Amino acid sequence: MNERIGRVVAAVRGERSQQSVADAMKELGHDKWSQSTVWAVEKGTRPLRLAEATNLAIVLRCLVADFLRVPDEVSARREVRGTINRIESEYRTAVAALVEVIGWQEVLSDDLAYLHEKGYEIDVDTPRSFGALASLVAAAQENTPENALEAARVKHQVNRDELAEFTAGLRKGDDDGNS
Repeated sequence: MNERIGRVVAAVRGERSQQSVADAMKELGHDKWSQSTVWAVEKGTRPLRLAEATNLAIVLRCLVADFLRVPDEVSARREVRGTINRIESEYRTAVAALVEVIGWQEVLSDDLAYLHEKGYEIDVDTPRSFGALASLVAAAQENTPENALEAARVKHQVNRDELAEFTAGLRKGDDDGNS
């Protein structure tokens, strides 16, 4: 059993050094832990005590129950957790990009208003343009990747239609001598 727990500890530790694990364990009150202690636990020559397992789970960011699993299962669970963390990070990045797009859309709105004041007629249905954006923002505020993805899909289709209309409006303006 000690050997199996040791293999799991080694698998969960991954690329992290044995010394950094020992240092973290010392910070949690296990003063006698050293790099050689981590090595001995991983080799199964030293049993992992319950109090140590609790803190080691904190250090390695896993569950105490993981130490009793098969090493391959632990590796797979860790990989899944890593993928979930990457998805969450990418989602936060996408929401931040969305906020930036909203800012630029406001700049576009101001620019269109300015051009309209100067007498340029641009055939763009701006309220509808911003309606799709509003649904995307609402989905992002609900903070669910599924809702944001659906709203982005809808917005993408609307934007292709709007781009065609906008381009046609600009061409019409060029033909009328407004450029």
